[in-house]
Amino acid sequence: VSPNPIGETTTISVSLEDPSSLLGQSKIAISISDDNEIFNSELQVIHTSEVNSPNLSIPSDLDDQIDLLPTLSWSSENNGITYQVIVASDRELEERVVDVTTSDKSLTLSTELEELTTYYWSVTAIDECRDQSSEIFSFVTDRKVATIDQALSKVRIYPSPVRDILKVDLSDITILGDITYQLYTLTGSKVMGGNVNQSVLSLSVGHLTDGLYLFQMQSEKGIFSYKIVISR
Repeated sequence: VSPNPIGETTTISVSLEDPSSLLGQSKIAISISDDNEIFNSELQVIHTSEVNSPNLSIPSDLDDQIDLLPTLSWSSENNGITYQVIVASDRELEERVVDVTTSDKSLTLSTELEELTTYYWSVTAIDECRDQSSEIFSFVTDRKVATIDQALSKVRIYPSPVRDILKVDLSDITILGDITYQLYTLTGSKVMGGNVNQSVLSLSVGHLTDGLYLFQMQSEKGIFSYKIVISR
């Protein structure tokens, strides 16, 4: 206790040599007396364990081809605290696109990031009295994968109507895995089918009866359909 001796209006400071022995909430009784009077008071002390810096795990530093809705994860020796997760477009973490708090040790982003963009992220462990931040890692997002509707809507099928050769041009799209095609009559009979193995298909339809047909393309992502007319 300092200062010593004290005056009538002195502010008293109490120093603890070993605060670790008071982990959690503790009360310290203080009694000051002179020849004529005794002053009693009680001091409440809240002491938490040491906060350690989180260790970033996924994505690792300088990682690339990261999903646009990634799951960020980290390890930590801390228990019973919260974590502030920051994702920003600059290393100073000022241009933030994500700034959330969680009690978990992972976070799946709910806001889609920009494709082929460098981002920086960090996690800060926070308790009632202090905080510790991790290193700052960077990662680069992957190219956005188009949905089947977005991709196959760029397919060009011509001529229309068609007499002999139907052209299917996929040169303007990124093929979403294995794609097959089928040609159906309006009654549902399949008259043609196969695999898409080149950017421009040339399909001979001269042997088919004039009329309206349904041309269908399918991948593991879904199905896209086109109506074509065969007429001579």
